[in-house]
Amino acid sequence: MHNELTVTILKPPHIHLAQLNSSIALRQTVFGSEQGVGVEFFSDESDLICIHVLLHLQQKLVGTLRSRPTIEGMKLERIAIDKAYRGRHLGQLLVQQGVKANNQKSIYIHSQLPVVPFYAALGFDSTTEYFTEAGIEHLKMTLSEENKETLLSRQFLP
Repeated sequence: MHNELTVTILKPPHIHLAQLNSSIALRQTVFGSEQGVGVEFFSDESDLICIHVLLHLQQKLVGTLRSRPTIEGMKLERIAIDKAYRGRHLGQLLVQQGVKANNQKSIYIHSQLPVVPFYAALGFDSTTEYFTEAGIEHLKMTLSEENKETLLSRQFLP
């Protein structure tokens, strides 16, 4: 199939290092090369204990997300789409699959300010918690149970 899209969920302890390394390479491109963020902000020791969602289109890794439990709930983070594949609803699909892979009531993200409207359109609500991380302004956003159900019911096609 020409537009074959696959979603892979990696959960500890079943994380394959080759897949994880591909994810880190995509994050390095998006966060390191495009945004100038240091390696400590796109890869760390938590990678081995996180849930990872990988999107492949025609067997090429085009999107990655990781989630990890915190005292505030499940945090979706390190969300990246290959620049050549942006604008095809892959980001929406990636976040949806990240939410689906986590059976948590409390899900939140630290959104970079320029993409707050993207997450708001998916149902994330803004808080008043603005902060700077990796030299980039962020806003904490949360996903209510009602908005979670709506997000999970939507269809996103590339």
